[in-house]
Amino acid sequence: MAKISPDMGAMGRYTLKPPYSLNPSLLYTCIAKRSFADCEKRGDDVYQRYYAPFQLLDNQNGFSFDDERANAVEIITLQGQDGSFYWVPSSFISAWPDVSEVAYHQHILSCSLGALPERIDYQDVIDELKDTVRKITGVMDAEVEVMIAPVTSNPTSQEHLDMERTRLGNISVNSSIREQVALQAQENAELRTYISQLEAILKQNNLP
Repeated sequence: MAKISPDMGAMGRYTLKPPYSLNPSLLYTCIAKRSFADCEKRGDDVYQRYYAPFQLLDNQNGFSFDDERANAVEIITLQGQDGSFYWVPSSFISAWPDVSEVAYHQHILSCSLGALPERIDYQDVIDELKDTVRKITGVMDAEVEVMIAPVTSNPTSQEHLDMERTRLGNISVNSSIREQVALQAQENAELRTYISQLEAILKQNNLP
């Protein structure tokens, strides 16, 4: 069997030869490599611990433990994404992990606004968040949802009026950023047209 010894820290999908097998849905990382001598110094019986449980009988079906030792096979420790550990002789690794594979996770951004009146229209906020996420991360059509949870106490009517007066006074954007950008673009276009008209008048009258 050809010797394959992954680099330390190599993460990805390992393909093993029978009778060894891994969970195909997990990525594994090589966290340790030990020679037979290293294992035996630790008190391990290499054959009994890493081969015999898989019904690999010495000198049967093409398997020879002496050949494994002679070929300097290493015992590889793999750790799965779920925290599990798996030990396999390097001679039974048939393919390296794809080291270019990048682990993906679901990313969720959250923002708590605290206690607010029940009925608030968040559509402008949702649109602005989607647009900001697109501009900064390149993610198109991000899912933005509004979730409302109950509070343990409710303000009095007077407290509500006072808090709303303060909250509304803090609002500095009365129209969406998109609307402002569109308005600015329109104003710029009108200015360019006006400048072109002035340049034409100057040219017609031979004015510098």
